[in-house]
Amino acid sequence: MTITTDRALWIDADYDRDRASDGSSRYGAYVRQHLDSFAECWDGTFEEDLKVHFAETAWRVATGPIMVPGYVRCHRRIMRTELAYSYWDGSLLAAVDLVTPWPAPLTESRQWMEQSGRGRWSDWLVEFGDALCEPSDQDLAKGPFLLTTSSLRLAVPDGQLPLPPSARQAPHDLADLARQAVATAVREIDRVVRPVIEALEHR
Repeated sequence: MTITTDRALWIDADYDRDRASDGSSRYGAYVRQHLDSFAECWDGTFEEDLKVHFAETAWRVATGPIMVPGYVRCHRRIMRTELAYSYWDGSLLAAVDLVTPWPAPLTESRQWMEQSGRGRWSDWLVEFGDALCEPSDQDLAKGPFLLTTSSLRLAVPDGQLPLPPSARQAPHDLADLARQAVATAVREIDRVVRPVIEALEHR
């Protein structure tokens, strides 16, 4: 689900509470449904790497395709978000794919359209008010599309990530820790990505 805003990422706490099957938190219910995935964080993981692996799992559960709409909400330009463990230095890495305008060489000259022999090319579709969508098979039957994106890759400071307890002490309900991990990642990623989105929206 996307909403028009200059924020890159945020958590809709009201929706999470109002749509909760357990009366408390929709995301918390999903965490409990995926305890096996969280348990893998302790499997062969060094203690200093545990909080990064835990945040990676918490994020995966908080976003599509597991949660739709996600616990983490995204600006309409964001097509994908992903967290991953860095095998270089054990840090937390983020990948954010954004819908971007056509590059200047393509917009300043349309000769490439003529040379391709395909006629007029279309950009990303806008549906449901302002949502950016990929073309369907039916759309492609009518003509070609040129869909441009930019992939932002960055390290997320992990100093504020919660440190889960040892495997022996791990609580059955990890929802609070998962929410803390996701909130920390959202805050750090939004801080970096928001200026990029603002530049694209107000160019």
